[in-house]
Amino acid sequence: MDRISIAKLQKNTVTIHPDIISLFDIYASHIRPSMGSRNIEMEQNRVFFRPTLFIKEKTVWSMVNNFELYYSLKLFSIDQKLVRKDVSISSISEEQLVSGIPFYELVDIIARYKKLLDIKLIYTCLNEILTISMNQALFNKNTFPITTFCQLININEQTYHKRSSESVL
Repeated sequence: MDRISIAKLQKNTVTIHPDIISLFDIYASHIRPSMGSRNIEMEQNRVFFRPTLFIKEKTVWSMVNNFELYYSLKLFSIDQKLVRKDVSISSISEEQLVSGIPFYELVDIIARYKKLLDIKLIYTCLNEILTISMNQALFNKNTFPITTFCQLININEQTYHKRSSESVL
């Protein structure tokens, strides 16, 4: 595993791998805006404790996980203390890409901030994204039922149904 500064990463052409763009969109559109600045700061600190996986193709690095790192790389006004820090990176091949890595990272984030999030909207988005083959690979099922989602984020199904379909902020 190598280490690289965020400043050096910014100089590379870093993209989100096409297979996980929809998961990143959920993070950027429905999770991060509801987290609040203190929680975002905690997520930015977590960036340094989890290895970031890339598929490197010539001059483009396709990021496979670490949603907050990618979000931070694309910010125009990134904190200068953050830019100087190093992150752990590892290169994998296209064949090694496992959809479970980014999916479960996103689920972990949802579980941490479930009280702040519109979990019904997030479930709907995830359910639209997950194909039969993805569901088979992740859960050995053809569908992504609400019960499975609730188990993953550690709530009971009654709690899910009682929540309004708006952010709880």
